[in-house]
This record gives sequence, structure tokens and C-alpha cells, in this order.
Amino acid sequence: MVGRCLFVGIAVWVRAEVVLLDRLAVRRRTRAAERPLIYVFGIAECQQIEEFKRIVPDIERRLGQGPLVAVWENGECRLTVGGYAALQWFERFLDG
Repeated sequence: MVGRCLFVGIAVWVRAEVVLLDRLAVRRRTRAAERPLIYVFGIAECQQIEEFKRIVPDIERRLGQGPLVAVWENGECRLTVGGYAALQWFERFLDG
């Protein structure tokens, strides 16, 4: 895959994580020039750790609290964050 894409895993029962998705949608509409591909998945839908590993290679360090974010650029995973660190990353991404 060429370019940048984001994989975002959320717990759909956590209101704050769903609100992040709303904010992400608004950002996509208002910043047409900056549109990485964004894939969203429900973390409850991944039944086995191997399913997560396809998306977030170092998932063992990230499991625990959502959301999960993996940033892929040109076929390589460049960044993975989870929990509070992912929330902070989102704030910078949405404001930047």
C-alpha cells in the first residue's frame, strides 16, 4: 500500500471513543487535502491476538485500554499507540 493510512480500534461501548470517531469524520470533511485512508474496527470483534497482530504488530504492549491506533506509511507500520497515549495522539492529529 502506498501512502498513509490509519487503523483505529475502538470500544463501541465507550462514549469517549465514539466521540473521537465523530471528530475524525469532521476533520476528514474539513481538510480535504489531508485524507489518509482510515480503517475503523471494533476491538471486541477481534477474537484472537493474531487478528490484532495483522493490524498492530506490537499489540502485546498496547492491549489493555482503548482506543488503539496504528499508522501505516507505504506498507510499513510507523506508529502504534493505545489507551491514554492514543487519546493524546488523536488530540494532536485532530488539532494539527
